[in-house]
Amino acid sequence: MWAAVGAVAAAIGPSVGGLLTELSWRWVFLINVPVGLAILVAAARVVRDEPVDHHAPRPDLLGAGLVAGAAGLLALGLVKSHEWGWGGGRTWAAFALAVVLAALFAWRSSRHPSPVIDPALLRVRTFRWSVLAMFLFNISFAANLLVGVLWMQQVWGYGVLRTGFAVAVGPMLVPVTAALTQRLLPGAAPSRLIVLGSLVCAAGCTVAATRMGESPAYLTAYLPAWVIGGIGVGLALPNLMAGATHDLPASMAATGSGVVTMARQIGFVVGVSILFALVGDDVGPAAVDGFRQMWVVAALLLVAAAGAAVATRPRAASVPVPEAVVDAVG
Repeated sequence: MWAAVGAVAAAIGPSVGGLLTELSWRWVFLINVPVGLAILVAAARVVRDEPVDHHAPRPDLLGAGLVAGAAGLLALGLVKSHEWGWGGGRTWAAFALAVVLAALFAWRSSRHPSPVIDPALLRVRTFRWSVLAMFLFNISFAANLLVGVLWMQQVWGYGVLRTGFAVAVGPMLVPVTAALTQRLLPGAAPSRLIVLGSLVCAAGCTVAATRMGESPAYLTAYLPAWVIGGIGVGLALPNLMAGATHDLPASMAATGSGVVTMARQIGFVVGVSILFALVGDDVGPAAVDGFRQMWVVAALLLVAAAGAAVATRPRAASVPVPEAVVDAVG
């Protein structure tokens, strides 16, 4: 359900964004105000209150800052690599500081009573490899979505509204594919569906890299690649979440799903950063080669995500989490 709703939003978002920017680009930001207020009202009226545990340890806010800083510095080094140079001191300083903050985050997580990522979670094999697969998959997903939008606008000369509707087709296939998969293959192991979905998405990226030309060809080039990609996302994304939490006990499921979602968001940051590392500041027709390189990189990352999914346990052979791990988390 979570993946399906997100996919529908991804399909509607660019189209609505295109309509809003026809009025004014400021509406892209202003639309969040009424939406946010509506969510606040709905949450106050509908979401059930839970008793507060006043004895629970405080969350590790410093650890959250460390992981956010590490992701930000990694993105900074990638995005600025064209300006600073790959061998430049500032580029490598950003990467080095990212590694240092990531190491500090790991050290703090092993000692804090309520860490952002409990080390005990990473001892669960299915969870550990599913998080890695989610991270790799969404690096590709974010970059693939943005490179398609930039290609249609900057190379083919599509307007904002036309691009929004052109992009909507792929995400709309995600909930359809997820529903059909659940109906037709109810007993399929999540790991196998993740592998299949990742490889199908890689095929879509390959089609885009080989067929997209500088002359507009939406029906024969972009649409086939985007349809293949939408089917692949529908196979992989719901099962990435389900596979990650499958072997976690109920007491760890909420925290585990939160970590997987965090890996997804950091993957978005890294994917967009890699795209701009390849194409630089010029995202016009001169960046065609960089766009194609991004599709190739995205395909390779998806193959790597499939490899990570292979390392997870099949559903039929899953092993319960050891009680020692549950006790450690508790």
